[in-house]
Amino acid sequence: MEHFQNNNILSANQHAFRKYHSCETQLVSVINEWASSLDQRKQVDVFILDFEKAFDTVPHELLKSKLYTMGVSHQVLCWVDAFLSDREQSVVVNGSRSNPSKVTSGVPQGSVLGPILFLAYINDIGNAVSSGVRLFADDCVCYRVIDDVSDGHQLQEDINILGQWAKDWGMSFQPVKCNIMTITRKRKPDAKLAAYKGLLLPVLEYASSVWDPHQAFLQHNLENIQRRAARFIASDYSREPGSVSSLLRDLNLVPLAERRRQSRIILFAKGIYGQAQIPIDCLRKPLRRSRNMHDMHFCQLYASTNCYKYSFFPNTIRDWNSLPSDLISSSSGSVNPVTYISTRVRSN
Repeated sequence: MEHFQNNNILSANQHAFRKYHSCETQLVSVINEWASSLDQRKQVDVFILDFEKAFDTVPHELLKSKLYTMGVSHQVLCWVDAFLSDREQSVVVNGSRSNPSKVTSGVPQGSVLGPILFLAYINDIGNAVSSGVRLFADDCVCYRVIDDVSDGHQLQEDINILGQWAKDWGMSFQPVKCNIMTITRKRKPDAKLAAYKGLLLPVLEYASSVWDPHQAFLQHNLENIQRRAARFIASDYSREPGSVSSLLRDLNLVPLAERRRQSRIILFAKGIYGQAQIPIDCLRKPLRRSRNMHDMHFCQLYASTNCYKYSFFPNTIRDWNSLPSDLISSSSGSVNPVTYISTRVRSN
């Protein structure tokens, strides 16, 4: 460590296991950069990387080669080699010990020297990237101020470079624990819209083809949820007439009643083409077709109660029979008729 300090070898962006450095000093430094960017109304995209079993995967031979290029003396190299060599590991379960196996990678955790060797090994990780890189032991973030699309492309390129570095040096990142974060003061509805579509909408529509309500007050209650969400997403709580309808159009949010109708038609199509196990066999086609019937027209089911009239089959047959003839005839010649019908129904 004395050699590293005297020759200014360790990266200034590494704040772990070093004199006068700490997690706190790293946070002060990086947050100062990000806050300064926010103060200038700039956006910062941050990629958070997590090494997989970082301290356990450092290959010994590659580590020694890096120490050599850092100018570590021959005597110290021999000492480090002896420190790492002839190590074995085994597993003990209920008093039974497995056969020992050679340890050819990893720095001994719990030792004084282990963290220093790890710092030396990952010291050059950010040398080939133009974006900012900050390190605290095996924690790593790569970030960049985003002024235009080219900055986003460059950040992605730098992330690819970091991934290649890990591959070249026998390490890897844990994809599940890697994340991207955008820091900005700009008022963008993107994240709120994504949260609504990814978290709330699936709950609102789970099995909706089955419980799709026909009562106006229930439909109104459901639509009100989406209308409130639209106001929240756009941060617009204006009470002017038509304001919510305009927000829904701008956010491309289709009325929930229409989405439920589309879902019922698509599930019905899947049943017809054998992609969903629903009792299509109980349905009948008319003996005679009129001019306003398409090729896959079905007889309407008789119902004496609203409970049955607005259940899946009677309700959906009405919608299915009203589909344009060209949609049905075109779907019969497509490779996947269900996909064709789904696309057409959703687009219309």
